[in-house]
Amino acid sequence: MPGDKIGPGSLRHLFNEHGIDFQGEWKSAMSEIDGNRDLDRARAHNATLDPAMFAAPKEEPKAAQSGVQIAPPPGLAGTAVQWLEAGNHVPNIQASIASVLGVSAAVCGRAYYNDSPQGADGINLYLCLLAPSGGGKEWMWGGIRRMISEAGLSAHAGKIMGGQPVSGTALAERIEDAPSTLIPLPEVGKWLQQILHRNSNGAEKSLQKELLSLYSMSSPYSVYSGVAKAGRQGTRPVQHPAVSIIGESTHSSLWDALSDESVRSGLVSRLTVLDAGTTPGEDRYTASAGTCPVAVLDSLLSMGSRWTVETPTRIPVRWSDAARDMDRECFASWSAEKQSGTDDVREVISRQRQNAPRIAANLALWDNPLEPVVSAEHIAWAWMVVDSGCQTILGAFRAGEISGSASTSLDDVLASLARERADKNGFVARSTLQNYAKRRPLFRESLKNGGNQYTQALRETIRSLEESGVLTLAGESDRPDGMIGRVYYVAR
Repeated sequence: MPGDKIGPGSLRHLFNEHGIDFQGEWKSAMSEIDGNRDLDRARAHNATLDPAMFAAPKEEPKAAQSGVQIAPPPGLAGTAVQWLEAGNHVPNIQASIASVLGVSAAVCGRAYYNDSPQGADGINLYLCLLAPSGGGKEWMWGGIRRMISEAGLSAHAGKIMGGQPVSGTALAERIEDAPSTLIPLPEVGKWLQQILHRNSNGAEKSLQKELLSLYSMSSPYSVYSGVAKAGRQGTRPVQHPAVSIIGESTHSSLWDALSDESVRSGLVSRLTVLDAGTTPGEDRYTASAGTCPVAVLDSLLSMGSRWTVETPTRIPVRWSDAARDMDRECFASWSAEKQSGTDDVREVISRQRQNAPRIAANLALWDNPLEPVVSAEHIAWAWMVVDSGCQTILGAFRAGEISGSASTSLDDVLASLARERADKNGFVARSTLQNYAKRRPLFRESLKNGGNQYTQALRETIRSLEESGVLTLAGESDRPDGMIGRVYYVAR
């Protein structure tokens, strides 16, 4: 570690050892830093305002309260995110983050490469937005289309963001026509259920294989030859194609697609998951992104000028010394977690070291498309985002929402469910556990064999949790008003 400084990687490692929520502490610290930085400027500005403006302030719609709330990225990308977010009829900052990262990766994927300290790489991204139905995830597509238009690329919109390919051959032909492209995957959970299923057809298997390969094909010196069609020698070789994916799904749909087996396929670890929570925010009556900020427009036009179907002279995204130090710190923390983790943990987090530098490079492009340089703030935010997404998936494994995890027991699933459904004082009704447990894969398996087997599994699991002290049967005097039947106190 250089000098006497300590980076977020070391902090995360220390916090994890002592059971402290690193993500929450990091977000709080960043908010405090931003607030102090802008305090004097805000005071000077407020002094010029008419006090009557504040006579009857309009309450802003509430954002979703569940899930990890990710702050906007640093720099101009953050300005673009906040501009776009105002156009969403439901507050969902993660939807705009996905739009901003997806556009720069798709438009600039071939024109730039990432001169990362971990090794030269591409800047293409595989992104997955998780949000509930009615949670504003569809605005992700609207934000992308708006930025493509602002960048002066409307005539090429069909190539930059075309249709969803149905086979590896179709994808190869599309790359031949548009070597830098963004694949939209509405309802990506249902799409993954198809291509990751053990009974998927040949076209779906070839599509999965091509996407795994194309993830790393935008690095320097890579040449993609595609899939040969019947009666043809193959597609025309394409130098370093840049294929990005952007998809959206509800949580339950994605969890239904995943298992130990599907995670081992490698496609899940390549996804950067942006979790907007399971509760939608309060709808806005009107929503408009308004006029594009001048600095954002300048950056979009500059990035747009780099998009081409020809083979470009590639521009490196450089790294500052501070960014290299920060990345090394975060890498060391990730490596320690990977070495000490179980197989399912290692499979899920294995691509963090690639995804984080790619996100940081995209942030640098937004700040200065002419001479992009990754800063310490860029890479710190990037590592935070990819780790947050991985923890969302691992949390679903631990809660039993994803099937097939050998390290998850019925006790783990029910304990997690009890804590999730307990009221603010820590009480949960047995009827609540009975109704919701059947939705979790491990309990659902017993339900397939009949209600009696499910009831027996639930009874034995509750007894086990009582013996371990996780659940304590509440007496009549402690019972919350309105709860009927057996009621348990849940140890946190």
